[in-house]
Amino acid sequence: MSTKQVNADSLIEILAEYNVEIDYETAEKVSEDFQSHLSMMNEMDSYRVASYEPKVDTSLTQRIKDLEKEVEAYKNSVKQRRNADVVWLDGDRVMYE
Repeated sequence: MSTKQVNADSLIEILAEYNVEIDYETAEKVSEDFQSHLSMMNEMDSYRVASYEPKVDTSLTQRIKDLEKEVEAYKNSVKQRRNADVVWLDGDRVMYE
């Protein structure tokens, strides 16, 4: 028995449980249409996932990491020079305690 026949037979059985009767040809056509719909939805989902993958600029990411290291080095320098435990920026001013 082909998949097409199994789908049509299954559809007839399912609809019969809801007191809906259809002929075999209609069941076959509806099951084919629904199978096409599911296939198209799967294809659309695969395109959607692929198109939403974030693109990361590695040079920009590396630049951010370098700047974070530089800021940390400046903070540590202020801590050592001022014997401070905490250093932060308040606008353009360097604050410490």
